[in-house]
Amino acid sequence: MTTVAIMQPTFLPWLGYFALINEVDIFVLLDNVQFSRQSFQQRNRIKTAQGPLMLTVPCKRGKNLIQDVAISVPPTILCKKMIRSISQSYSKAPYEFEFTPRLKQVFEQNHTKLGELNCSLIKEIAKFLKIESKVIISSDLKLGVMDKTRQPLRICEALNADQYLSAPGSFSYLKESNPFETSSIKLRFFSFKHPEYPQLHGEFQAYLSAIDAIFNVGSSETHKLMKLGVHRSLDISEMSSSSSWRVEYLILPSNSLCKFHSCDRTPVI
Repeated sequence: MTTVAIMQPTFLPWLGYFALINEVDIFVLLDNVQFSRQSFQQRNRIKTAQGPLMLTVPCKRGKNLIQDVAISVPPTILCKKMIRSISQSYSKAPYEFEFTPRLKQVFEQNHTKLGELNCSLIKEIAKFLKIESKVIISSDLKLGVMDKTRQPLRICEALNADQYLSAPGSFSYLKESNPFETSSIKLRFFSFKHPEYPQLHGEFQAYLSAIDAIFNVGSSETHKLMKLGVHRSLDISEMSSSSSWRVEYLILPSNSLCKFHSCDRTPVI
């Protein structure tokens, strides 16, 4: 069975984003949709000694698709700014020496478009985490302009999918107009509860960029965290009856108590 997921290419996404990639056979980076300024498409959080810090990619104004959004500073300046902020925040992290060069290599590729930068970063992080799912870019499928409600179905049909694993954030509009009702393609919703892990700078902060986990616990342990946070996917009726927020606890094999944070309104997966 071929399972597909579709997400916009956000900037340095959180842990649940990569957990979703890891759960499917084909992951589609939806770059040919409208750019939303000051969203996670162009920014994300890391953790510093002073608390969470928002890293933002400056972009030129205008109504554009994500793939067409131009970065408003030269690539060399963006690279210097991003790597300096990241290095200052994680200089004492156990895996800073191992991962920072990989990020720097992507920023040094002279990307001038936001979509290209985000896609490259996502692919590099997925590779570092040894995620084997196939990652493709929606604009490469050449499907043209698509209605928002039918877009997931058209992409899934083009990829001969048997199942579409949707992010929880798509539940509202899929509930109102569900094109999968008359399709043989099965619709399920991804369920992820954010696990805690050893983290620098005080009390644990959930929903940071996934690079926070990588710097603190490394590739192998971050991959385990991704799998640990994944719970049984839900169908559309189960989504309707699920609570909007809950905190659960899980006793790990080591007998340590691990808190999970769960939100059906997942922060922009």
